Amino acid sequence: MIDRSSRLVPLLLLGSLALLAAGCGTGPAPADEHADLVFTFIRTGPTPPADLGAERTSELFAGHFANMTTMAEAGQLLLAGPFGRPPVTPDLRGIFVFDTADLDQGHRWAETDPPSQAGLFRLESYHWHADADVREVPARDQAMLAALTEDERENPGATARSYVLCIGADAAALEPRLAPFRDAGELGLFGVLGEGTEGAPDRTGQALFILVADTPDAARARAEQLGVDLDGVEIHPWFASKAVQQLARN
Repeated sequence: MIDRSSRLVPLLLLGSLALLAAGCGTGPAPADEHADLVFTFIRTGPTPPADLGAERTSELFAGHFANMTTMAEAGQLLLAGPFGRPPVTPDLRGIFVFDTADLDQGHRWAETDPPSQAGLFRLESYHWHADADVREVPARDQAMLAALTEDERENPGATARSYVLCIGADAAALEPRLAPFRDAGELGLFGVLGEGTEGAPDRTGQALFILVADTPDAARARAEQLGVDLDGVEIHPWFASKAVQQLARN
C-alpha cells in the first residue's frame, strides 16, 4: 500500500497552484510599507493517515485544495506553499498567509482546512508584520496564469518555483544584514513574527523571510558571495508562486 503521507509535498504544491488559479475575489488590499498579516505553519498532526484509510485521506486532501480555493476567492488567503525535502524540521508541511491582522480570525480560517480538522495536520499561527507587497501575490498570479498557453497550464509547476524560507532571531538586527540580498533582488519577503496561538513557541521578534534560492545550500553559498552572515538562521526548502520572485525584483 502506498504511504499517502509521502505524497504530501507534491499534493500541497498542487494545492497552492489551485490557490493561484482561484485568485482573490476581493482584490489586493491597499499597499503600505508594511502589512499586519497572520502566518500559519502547517505541521504533521497526531492522526496518522493509516488510521483514516487511503480513501478517507484522499478525500481530506481534495477538501484541502478546495478549501484553499474558497479562502483565496474570499480574499482571505494570500499565499500558500509546501516545504521541500529533506525538511529541516521533520513535521513542517506547508504554510498559509492570511490577509488579516486578527490572529484569532486568521487561525479560524486556517482551521477550516479539512485535514487539520481530521488531525492529519496541526496548525500554529503567528502575527506577521511583513512587507505589504505580499498582498500583490494573488493579482500577479492571475497575470501569470493569463499569459500561459493551454498546454503550459497542464504543467502543475508552471507558476511555481523553489525558494528557501528562513527564520532568524532578532529581526531588528538581522534585517540590515540582509541588505545585499535585497539590493540583488533576492530577498522575496521580510517580516517580523509576533504573538502566536496558544501552545505555539515564543517567536516574538524573530524574522521570517524568503530568499530567492533553489536550495538551502545555494542560499548559503550566495550569502558567502554577498558577505552576509546567516549563522543561526533556520533555512528551509520551500515552494511557492513565482510572484514572490517578481516582488524581489522590484
